[in-house]
Amino acid sequence: MASRGLVAEAGGFNLHAGVTVAGDDRNALERRCRHMARPAVASGRVTRLPDGNVAYRVWDSEYAASARRAAC
Repeated sequence: MASRGLVAEAGGFNLHAGVTVAGDDRNALERRCRHMARPAVASGRVTRLPDGNVAYRVWDSEYAASARRAAC
């Protein structure tokens, strides 16, 4: 397990513990909780291709349109 200050990495995952929220900032607390509760992969962006591979749709700012990146 590697550690850089308030960031720890293990098994391909990382945890950044340097984010703070003031005790009376309910909006920031809600945003942080929503961020932590979101799924790691947006299921609406994943499709199975006819050849059996899986594609994940990402935003490509160079073309200002959706692009697909195929993965196995």
